[in-house]
Amino acid sequence: MPTCKTSHEVYDLKTEKIIIEFSTHRCQTAYKKVWDIPIGTVISVVRILKNPFLLNQAGIDLKGCELSKWMSDIPNSFTYACGNIGLSISVQNDLVHQLMYYPTPSDSTLICKKGC
Repeated sequence: MPTCKTSHEVYDLKTEKIIIEFSTHRCQTAYKKVWDIPIGTVISVVRILKNPFLLNQAGIDLKGCELSKWMSDIPNSFTYACGNIGLSISVQNDLVHQLMYYPTPSDSTLICKKGC
């Protein structure tokens, strides 16, 4: 777990780099909301793949996901934001390069109603 001065940890593994973001205070702002969560709670996990794979091999139903441009300066790069399952998939030329896991609708009970 990170110290009070850091909000994330990075793990550079053989097949991927993993970045885990933690809350640094109880009323943490993330994803345009304020979350009432304990210090040290995982907010998101990002997996940057060193060996990208084809999107159709991911086995993820993309219905209901929002498609947007991933990197404006790189052609054929898109992100599928699947808020219903708390997953964003960043793709270039149909290859998955990055996966990001974040809160799902079932986590909405942790959103501050009026402020912490």
